[in-house]
Formats: sequence, structure tokens, C-alpha cells
Amino acid sequence: MLERRFQSNQQLRTDSSGKGNSVSGYASVFNQTTNLGPFYERIAQGCFLRSLKENPDIRCLVDHDTSKVLGRTKSGTLSLSEDAHGLAFRVVLPPTSAGTDLGISLARADVDQASFGFFARDESWNDEVVDGELQLVREIREVSLIEISICAFGAYPTTSVSLDSRSLWPQGVPAEVRARLGTGSRAARAEDPCECGCDQCIEGDCQECSDPDCTDENCRCSDERAAKRKRRVALALEDF
Repeated sequence: MLERRFQSNQQLRTDSSGKGNSVSGYASVFNQTTNLGPFYERIAQGCFLRSLKENPDIRCLVDHDTSKVLGRTKSGTLSLSEDAHGLAFRVVLPPTSAGTDLGISLARADVDQASFGFFARDESWNDEVVDGELQLVREIREVSLIEISICAFGAYPTTSVSLDSRSLWPQGVPAEVRARLGTGSRAARAEDPCECGCDQCIEGDCQECSDPDCTDENCRCSDERAAKRKRRVALALEDF
């Protein structure tokens, strides 16, 4: 499903020299671990390389509005490249109402954020220590890039755990994401860790518990534990 991510506190640069007004900046920054509520997420370097090579027709929009096209790689009015920092872009603003209005808003510093729309091609899920606590982290390694946008509002906060999922997943939360949250992780059982002595549980993967006589209620092989985990995930997703 289509996903969107926002680059908060983005300082966009404007240039009125040359042929028309242009805007440049980053639609995404690599290796920033961001709190999305039920899990954390980051964009890995190299994420856009294949898509930039294979897709010659990516658009730059205003607030993801397909009726407000600012530029297009196919026409040469939008340029995109990946560097060590993130996904860099430069778009020449058109002399349309959308382009003119945006140029004024940028000059006044009323607009200073960017975003991108994509389909995930490759990702990994791991338990990692973030800010001193064990958390479930999704790393997006490769995407199919659809568009980038210059936005009035950023919706990719670094600390908030209350987030409207429609801004990040306009077509609904992908099945892969919900499946990962439903199976849980070491982070999900950090408050009451399993004490089973089998090899799988010692390694932190008690969902694959190999002890047929395990009676630890905190182990994921326990029906009670599974029910508790489902309730916890359901609560986490209520406002997600």
C-alpha cells in the first residue's frame, strides 16, 4: 500500500536566479530513528537508488495534491538524487497559481517541510535499544518512489506517540506492518520477560519456544500470554 513520510524542520532553499524560481532541499533524511507510536522507523541509505534508476517519471506536488504539480523528472523540471544525507531534490516552480502561491509562502518561511510517497520494496524488523529502552524498529531499505511533496504541515514527529495513521498510510496500514505488530517482539514483552530456559527463549524468540512443558505465563507459547499481547497491541493501535 501507498505510504508517506515527512521530513520535519526541513529548511528549503529558494533560488530566483537562472530560469525561473526554484526550490531545493531534502525529501527524506537517512538513519533518523523516528517514533511512530507502536513502533519506531528509519530510512536506510541506498533506499532510493533503484527507484531513481528505474522510474523516469516522478512528480513534485503540493501537499500530495495531484492537481497541484510543481515539477516532473520526465520534463526536466524536477531533479532527484540520493547522497549520503538523504533524497535531495530541486524543482523549478511553474508560473501557475500553485507555483506562485508556494513561492510566496516559501519566501515568507510559512512553508518549510517536505515529504515523499512510496511503496516499500524491502524492509527489516528488529528489536533495538532506543533512548535506553528496547523497541521494535522498522528499517525501510528500498522503496518504489511515487512522488515528493512540499508541505505546509509535517506529520513525521520525533517524539509524539499519538499520530493519525491516515497521514502516513492514506490507503490503510499495510498488512505487513499490522502483522509485525500482531506477532510482537522482545520490546512488547519487556515489562514481563519470559524466563523459560529453552534455547529459543534465551535468544529472545519465545514465540518459537521449543519446551513442550513450558508453563511460564510470560512466554508467547502461552495462550494467556498471546491474549495479553493482542490486547496490548490493540490498545496501542486505537489511536494509530
